[in-house]
Amino acid sequence: AGEAPILTVRPLKEAVYLGGAAIIAAHLSGLGAQPHLISAVGKDTHTQDLLTRLDEHQIEYTTFKTRSCLPTKKRYLVETQKLLKVDQAESQPLDTAIQRKLIGTLTDLCGQLDAVIFVDFGCGVISPGMLEQALPLIRPHIHTIAGDISGVSQNLLAFHQVDLLTP
Repeated sequence: AGEAPILTVRPLKEAVYLGGAAIIAAHLSGLGAQPHLISAVGKDTHTQDLLTRLDEHQIEYTTFKTRSCLPTKKRYLVETQKLLKVDQAESQPLDTAIQRKLIGTLTDLCGQLDAVIFVDFGCGVISPGMLEQALPLIRPHIHTIAGDISGVSQNLLAFHQVDLLTP
């Protein structure tokens, strides 16, 4: 069979970085904060690697193993220019019971937190319903609530009660 013209690449090196809420927690930790990451994770080696890296950064975390695998993203660069993105991150919304546990964990931690950052990369952890339930519970205790939205912005309007929102 004939082949259409295609781009052929050969990776010269590979680097693994924290992503999503984990990179934000790592940056905060590097600045001297004591972040506590609450998230859904997978049951795979990528999740184990993530938890090891969080431990290395001395980041406390509460995780819920609700996915078969952790969402991953690969970027292919030529010098500093992105050539191609491959996202292996499908939306896997949390069920009601896990959502309640996540909100319960968040509200239990309120007395120890100065701020909350909701990170929504469209993978299903953050939903309008979860925000509708969580925000009124934490607002009296948390003075700064922020949202970081990347990818699909279907939840954008659900963030209307936050103090800072970044796309």
